[in-house]
Amino acid sequence: MSNRPIQHQLETKSRIAFESTLPAEWVYRTVNPDYGIDGLVEVFSEKGIATGDFFFVQLKATGKEDLIQALTIRLPQEKCDYYDTLALPLLLVLFHQPSGQLFAKWFSLPSAKERYRNEKSVSFIMNTDDKWLRSKCGTIATYLMQLREKLSLTKREERMERYYEAKANIDLSAPASPENFEPTLDFVIGETVIHDAFGRGIIEEATDYYFFVKFDDDEMLRKFDPGNSRGFVKITKSAKAIHPLDTFREIS
Repeated sequence: MSNRPIQHQLETKSRIAFESTLPAEWVYRTVNPDYGIDGLVEVFSEKGIATGDFFFVQLKATGKEDLIQALTIRLPQEKCDYYDTLALPLLLVLFHQPSGQLFAKWFSLPSAKERYRNEKSVSFIMNTDDKWLRSKCGTIATYLMQLREKLSLTKREERMERYYEAKANIDLSAPASPENFEPTLDFVIGETVIHDAFGRGIIEEATDYYFFVKFDDDEMLRKFDPGNSRGFVKITKSAKAIHPLDTFREIS
């Protein structure tokens, strides 16, 4: 009669233990086949509304009696490189069988010194402060929300940078081609607009020669001339949604 390996039993116990600590509204999905990631967690609000936030989970389990020794996880170099490429944050979860406790910590790439001290593996060290409790789920949700906002701002800054690069490369001395002709928009102070690079903003000042826009999440007051109305969409009170085909023209 074949026996199930102890390590496989520990892995199952670690998954059950971790899932049991998650809020009932959250969803844990097993990733199969497993290439170094065991699960994907989708975060929902207390009312069961999807937040759009996810994180990966890698489960580890140990039967070592000594907790301090057990909290040091050896990770292959190639696994660390793989984790570093993931688009979502990865939570490393350790199940300590002797005490029945869980410990968890966000993965971050070890220092270059640690990585090259050993060519094959590196140490990922947790401590007793990393003990995993259901109460930490609120912190997880906040962290994911802040991470999403940070990524959104980063992408916005990249769009702004591309916008200014494209603007700098325009040859004003060259005659305009037919496809470059677009009607300019007339702006009124207080109007809400959306720009494809800067995002949502409010018209602060507008004349025949220039207009200023204060964009969300932007400390600067941006100045444009009428020819720069390309890329803007004016949002009226009756506008409920923006369709991609409506870009560069007024929505009514």
